[in-house]
Amino acid sequence: MRRRRDALRDWRTFETPPFLDGAPDYRATTFESRRGACAQLRARLQALEAGASSTSEQVDLALLRAEMNGYDFNVRVLQP
Repeated sequence: MRRRRDALRDWRTFETPPFLDGAPDYRATTFESRRGACAQLRARLQALEAGASSTSEQVDLALLRAEMNGYDFNVRVLQP
């Protein structure tokens, strides 16, 4: 359970955009520089999913995956 909470906390910290001059930094270069960290978080999610046995674990991880997919959508479709 702790690993799930840590993964969720780390994702939510990552998802909060960095600030530039007092405003969220949504520049393409910023998204590009964060690509590696996003891939690491997604790999962590996959490792957690492989070990998820209870229904509550699976639901928590499905919600986390949905948030990650939303971020990916924003980068690929909406574009910074």
